[in-house]
Formats: sequence, C-alpha cells, structure tokens
Amino acid sequence: MYKPKKHKREKSIFKNRTLFRFVLFLIFFVEIFYVVFFFSFFQIKKIEILDNQKISKQEIQNAIETQIKKKVIFWETKSIFLQNFKEINKLLLNKFPVIEKTIFKRNFPDKIIVKIIERQAMGKYCEGNAEEKPLISHGASGGQLNSEQCYSFDKNGVIFELVENQEFSTSSMVEENNLVVKQDKSQNPVILGQKVFSKEILDLILKIQNKIEKDLKIGINEFVVETGKITAKTFEGWEIYFQTERVKTKTSFLFFRASAENTKYFPLEGINLCLTKLQLLLEKAIPIEKRKNLEYIDLRFTKAYYKYK
Repeated sequence: MYKPKKHKREKSIFKNRTLFRFVLFLIFFVEIFYVVFFFSFFQIKKIEILDNQKISKQEIQNAIETQIKKKVIFWETKSIFLQNFKEINKLLLNKFPVIEKTIFKRNFPDKIIVKIIERQAMGKYCEGNAEEKPLISHGASGGQLNSEQCYSFDKNGVIFELVENQEFSTSSMVEENNLVVKQDKSQNPVILGQKVFSKEILDLILKIQNKIEKDLKIGINEFVVETGKITAKTFEGWEIYFQTERVKTKTSFLFFRASAENTKYFPLEGINLCLTKLQLLLEKAIPIEKRKNLEYIDLRFTKAYYKYK
C-alpha cells in the first residue's frame, strides 16, 4: 500500500529564535543610527559664541558652520554627536590668529557653546634691519613709528594682528603695551599666528625692561633681537648690549652663537648679575650729566665695557 511522504513543516521566522533576534537587533540598530545621525531633535540649530571682542560672532559662526556639516553615506547631517571639536578648534586658530584658545561645550539637544579666549598684546613687534635708526622719534608731540610693518605679539611671542595706527604718544606707551621689539627677518615673510621669538627671549626682555625702566628710571625706546644678542635702545640715545645664549663648562660659562636646535638661553640669574653691574656702573662711573655723550654699554662679558661718542 502506497504511503505518501510526510513533509516537514517549515518553521516560522518568529519561531526561529536566532533569526528573530537578528531582525530585532537590525531594527534597533537602524533606529539608533537614525536617531544619532539624522533625527532633527539632535541636529545643531544654535551656536552660541562667548567672550569674543575683536572678531564678530557672525564670522566665527560662519567658520564653524562649514565644519559641523557632515556626510554620512549619501546624506548630510549636523548631528550634535558627530562634532569633532579638535578639528573646529584647529580651523578657528588658523583662520583667526587673534584667538589663543577655544572651549567647546555640547548643550543638548541642539546647541553648542563656544568660549573664545583671545590673545592679549604684550607689545609691538616690528621687522626690519637691525642697523636702522630707532623706530620712535622722541619729542614733545610724541613718537611716530617708521613705515615698517608692526604687529601685536602675545606672552608666547606669537604675532596675531597688524598694528594699523602707527602713531601713538610716548605717554600711552608707558602706560600700556610699551614694549617694542625689532628683529631682522627681512628674508622671511611674516605670517600672522607664527612665533617670532621664543618665550625664553621674551622673559629676558621683560626682565631687562622692568629693571631699567622701573628701578633705574631710564626709558627704553625699543629692543633689537639678533642671534645671541639683545640690544636695549634708550630714549637718551645710547644702547645696552646683553648676551642671550650660553654653554656651560666645568669651570665657567662660555658664550657662543648657537643654532636653533641647540640654543641654551642665558638664565635669568645671569641677567640679574648683568643688571646689577649696569646699576653700579651708572651710579659710580657714568653720572647723568655724561650720559648724553654715551654710545653704548656692553654687558656681554665678565667685565662691563662702555664707550662715549
């Protein structure tokens, strides 16, 4: 007798646990993917800029807008979860040299807050030939810079903006940002945002300026930075030479002109000694009435040297 074969019933997809779990996981993944990348609730709609002074909020917002748009597969998104603040920070620092630092914060669901920290001017940096005449002519009507390009620099020796108004009174210089530094970089173009001298050199200059102007009551017209040497040019018309680099031996300090790779700067303690020698020299050997004929004082060696015109 013929007996038909019994066919096994195919299991429903809902009874196949492994496949069912996979489908659920896939649905869950797609939902999460959509929420994270494309759900309008988490799309950035507001950018709040704080503490900007020299740059307009609109300029900063426009720059940030170009970075917050991302492309996922074929679709654009401005998801708050996808923002790479390091990249945005790098863009802002390159585009706006006046910005020293930025701090970003996500304010869920659709807002980012950007705190701007701008560079503070420590003085003016001017490029030109170190042998030229002083930048500022001192007179009753005040001082005036030559036609050289001058820039504001910050505490790290970074230039960040062009000094547009080249005329300023001597009194205003004494009260604020009275530091003028000149350096011969005529062969290299000046780029805003670049470091034109090291923080060590700036610390030496500030130490010298503070001692000479506040303690010795001698006005400094400008500082000229050269390889291994800093020249302080006074308003009285004479100059002071300081050594900036040194190498230490077993018995003494030998001074040399080092390359950028192995430069070792003269320590602040050594500058203190030089300034003490300067003070004693002015008190005992060069009285005020003789300074008008003084050409320079050289403090680069163990013994201080000076020369009259």
